[in-house]
Amino acid sequence: MRWTRQQGPGVLLVAVVACSVVLLLEQKGFFARASEDWLHGEPMRPWQYAYQTAVAFISAAVCAGLRQQGRGVLFIGAVMFLTGTLSIVLKMRGFAFEPLSGWLAAALAGLGGLWIAGSERGGRVRAFREFFVSRLREDVFSQLVLDREPVKLSGQRDATTVTCRILNLAELSEKQQAFDVEQIVSLMQEEVGDKLIAMGGYLELSGPGQVVAHFGFPVLSAEHVSEACSAAMALRSALEDVVKELRNRWETPVEFGIGVACGKVTCGLMGYEEFQHYGLVGASVEQSVQLSEMNRAYGSKLLISPAAQKALEEKIEVRPVEIAVLTGMKAPGEVYEVLGLKGELSPEQTAAKEAFWKGVVALRGGQKKAAREHFEAAKVDGIEDRPLNYFLKRAKAED
Repeated sequence: MRWTRQQGPGVLLVAVVACSVVLLLEQKGFFARASEDWLHGEPMRPWQYAYQTAVAFISAAVCAGLRQQGRGVLFIGAVMFLTGTLSIVLKMRGFAFEPLSGWLAAALAGLGGLWIAGSERGGRVRAFREFFVSRLREDVFSQLVLDREPVKLSGQRDATTVTCRILNLAELSEKQQAFDVEQIVSLMQEEVGDKLIAMGGYLELSGPGQVVAHFGFPVLSAEHVSEACSAAMALRSALEDVVKELRNRWETPVEFGIGVACGKVTCGLMGYEEFQHYGLVGASVEQSVQLSEMNRAYGSKLLISPAAQKALEEKIEVRPVEIAVLTGMKAPGEVYEVLGLKGELSPEQTAAKEAFWKGVVALRGGQKKAAREHFEAAKVDGIEDRPLNYFLKRAKAED
């Protein structure tokens, strides 16, 4: 049982109406006349009102969140039984606590909650809650539930996938104690999952080795590539702080890599029985995983596919890393490292980026001496640039 924030106003209204009806009948003396036997004793009016209110709100909330209405009826019956039992026990101790008002509050609020659960919107909440709660941001889930037109969750669409991997997990498992590895992995999973959800992504997978989130699903978005890249950049910054914390606590480096790719995907309900979830499959999903792993070779943190770079070429600063044939690509394409948003780089960083580009072009053209000169010019004091060091080492090795 779990009712969501989208049902909150309805639950509140049902409970208030139930309390109002009970209070109105109370003021007219209905319960006093119908329960005279229970009124012989010390009155408990304030506690009686508090109990009626609590019963109304609890019954409405519980019944609104139940998938099977039969369980709601059983719950109402259980509350009425407990109310009657409480009334009898208190009467034996000399207190006047009539049960009828509690019974009516439970019945009215509980039936109202079942009505909410059985409505079209309530049906959507029940259907989506199992698959999307804790995987989506609250407002995104609200949009999914409240849209007038039901969202088509199976079929093909354009979407962007962000994959984040712990690149040296195997090494960590060999060098660290099992409990330490558990904590490291859990901290990384929590940070990555929370950040991607907070940025509007759908968290499909959160496993020890990698976390996968999609943008543009389940709610369509024309800006899914931009949203995904922004989330990836924010995640990169957040993880750099987490990695420093992990190094301080366990004195061990944790390497991570993020990959972003966009394209046509097939989405739908995947798996069987309790393992079912909404998932996306397609070349871009595989590309995202490949790119996240490619960071290991270059020492980079965030790589994007050729299609993603093309979609965002007016919005982000990038530099080339490698020409590669990723899954689903018919021809080789340039893989890029994301440096930041357009206009964010300082003049020194912009000059370094340009020098890096020239170095890569020279290296690919076999001009090794010129490549080394450009790479040397791309160095920025006080900044460790591992991709630059990788290419400079290649330029020197190929001399």
